[in-house]
Amino acid sequence: MDQLEEACRYVDVPTVQNQYNLLNRRSEAVLERCERASIGFIAWFPIANGRLARPGGILDSIAQQLARRRPSWPLHAAPAFAGSAPNPGTSSVVHLEENVAAARLQLSDEQRRQLTQGPTRSP
Repeated sequence: MDQLEEACRYVDVPTVQNQYNLLNRRSEAVLERCERASIGFIAWFPIANGRLARPGGILDSIAQQLARRRPSWPLHAAPAFAGSAPNPGTSSVVHLEENVAAARLQLSDEQRRQLTQGPTRSP
């Protein structure tokens, strides 16, 4: 947060990229600051490098409900995510297509609640 505040003193910051997902929400204060200042927030490892999409997990369950492979929780977590792909730096066409499709997903209130609560933190 201190780095963002310092940068904002000197330049208009268009986006911030921080690690953020259901298991790691340490950047929550930065995300909230970005929302207040209309700064885009790009989640790095939004599905915890695939751990959150494992078969039987909450993302897998919701993805099956939506008939998609990986729903994009960060896009629905906060307005700062609006219009941002969860992995803009991907080098895979397949991942790019998944990211674009994820941006179109509509989660139900119950699905958002389940994702916001987050998964059980087990090794």
